[in-house]
Amino acid sequence: MTLYTMDYAKKDHMVMFCNGNGKILRKPFSIKNSLDGKHYLVEQVTKSCHHHGINLQHVLFGGEDCGSYADNFITALRLDKWLVAGVNAHDANESDHDNPWTSFNGKSRCHMKLESLIF
Repeated sequence: MTLYTMDYAKKDHMVMFCNGNGKILRKPFSIKNSLDGKHYLVEQVTKSCHHHGINLQHVLFGGEDCGSYADNFITALRLDKWLVAGVNAHDANESDHDNPWTSFNGKSRCHMKLESLIF
C-alpha cells in the first residue's frame, strides 16, 4: 500500500508519498489544481510505484476534506479509477493542532489518520 497524502488548495496542492509503513518516499512537492496537475501527479505516482515495486492497485490518495475548489481535481482522479479518501480536518488534528504535514516518528499526521481508517 502506498499513500499519497494531499493538502488541497485553490491554486496548488501539496503532495507527499508514503509507503504502507508510513515511511516518507518523497518529500512534499507542489502540483497545480488543474487537469495538467492531475496528469503530472499520475505520472509521478506511476514512476514512484514502478521504482519501489508497488502495484498501482495498491495506491490510495487522501487528504483533509476541502472546499469545492478541489472537487474537479478529486473527481478527475476518481474518474480514472483512483481511490481517493477524505479525512475530517478536526479528526486528523485532534491530538495536535500543528500542521498535519509535520512528521511524528516518520509519519505525517494526515498519513496516520488515513492509515487508521484503512488498517
